[in-house]
Amino acid sequence: MAKMGKLKLNNLRFLILDEADRLTVQECIEETTELLELIKRYNKAAQLQGICFAACSATVSKKTGMQLGPLFKDAEIIESDDHEILQDRIEHWAVFSEKRKKDQTLRSFLSALNAAKSKKSGVKVLIFTSRNDEALFVLSRLKHHKVAAEGLFSKISKKPISITARKEALDSFRDGSVNVLVSTDLAARGLDIPDITHVIALDVPSDSEFYIHRCGRTGRAGKKGVMVTIGDETQMRLLAAMEKKLKIKIYPKEIHYGQISAPLPMEDDE
Repeated sequence: MAKMGKLKLNNLRFLILDEADRLTVQECIEETTELLELIKRYNKAAQLQGICFAACSATVSKKTGMQLGPLFKDAEIIESDDHEILQDRIEHWAVFSEKRKKDQTLRSFLSALNAAKSKKSGVKVLIFTSRNDEALFVLSRLKHHKVAAEGLFSKISKKPISITARKEALDSFRDGSVNVLVSTDLAARGLDIPDITHVIALDVPSDSEFYIHRCGRTGRAGKKGVMVTIGDETQMRLLAAMEKKLKIKIYPKEIHYGQISAPLPMEDDE
């Protein structure tokens, strides 16, 4: 919008960058740099005050500061508290599924989730995948099986989602027309919907910061939330490593007779 002249940058006094650590990753740094260069070019204010919000990590904050420094002078970086986000407000679940049955497991999980909640306190679920093609497949399978869902991702590789399509998907999700939203990490950047009850990840990111940001879509405004990972044996091993790195407790769950429960204990052979 800034490049089209619809967003006026002259006399800008304050600039706030939310999730600044995500804005400086490889996929986003080019757009972030372009925006800040436009601001520098057109802004006529005597002084611009910048505030950046980032995940609480010394490594992330240092890296973010170094990347934004040349473009965004004297910016203040405010760090969120990972402990509060990951441990105090969010419960972490792991659901095993063979790769070829993952979409079926997802539908069974959503059905059990809805059955466990009353209409008064319904669920609002955000589903994450890493790639556009995976998100499109998941959304198509959900709609095929009559699950009320919308998508928040580019349907054509490398083509960004239109503002209109994004607004329509988010409006449907916010007003309860659909209670499931499928998204990629990039498309969900800056997403702020306070009443998301569950985040479901269909893969385990290699970078722990991606896991943190996925978690951060739920448990907002003082509410509790649940982060669910559905994956195969390989992904469960990656998740176990993530659990250790982030110092969180991940509880195994299974769908048994239409209900979500902890796995039954193994019986010892006599």
